[in-house]
Amino acid sequence: MVENLKTLTISFAEKSGLVDCEVNIEEREGGFSISIKSDESRDFIARDKERFEAFTHLLRRMAEKIVGEEKKISVDINNRQQKQDETLKTKAKIIAERAREFKKDMELEPMSSYERMVIHTALEGLPNIKTESAGVGRERRVVIKFVEKKNDEDFSLNF
Repeated sequence: MVENLKTLTISFAEKSGLVDCEVNIEEREGGFSISIKSDESRDFIARDKERFEAFTHLLRRMAEKIVGEEKKISVDINNRQQKQDETLKTKAKIIAERAREFKKDMELEPMSSYERMVIHTALEGLPNIKTESAGVGRERRVVIKFVEKKNDEDFSLNF
């Protein structure tokens, strides 16, 4: 299966204009991680976020045909996604601190469903913080909410 994913990735990358790329596939719990390294990726993805997202989305969809839709497939080119995820997590934590400090809800700019998921996951479990998505379509965004904890919530019983 890993070889089939590698062949698919190389073929799709070349047809998309990424030639001479190195592909690494890692099988992880619950899915696969596809990592592409290329010296030519700067022109391919650096200036156009939508092109990067379209490429990774299409590659994930094609890979799902090989491994099945129940498996999670991540795609990264020259660690761009990893860097973007870290930037998003840092930004989310800073804004969550502001929400906690000012005891006020903070609304982020519109973002993709993947970016919203990264933020929801990064802030999951933080005290006094709750995240929600609001808006429709391209205007969908994350709202980081301050939630006042009451003493009786700590001792609630579920019947």
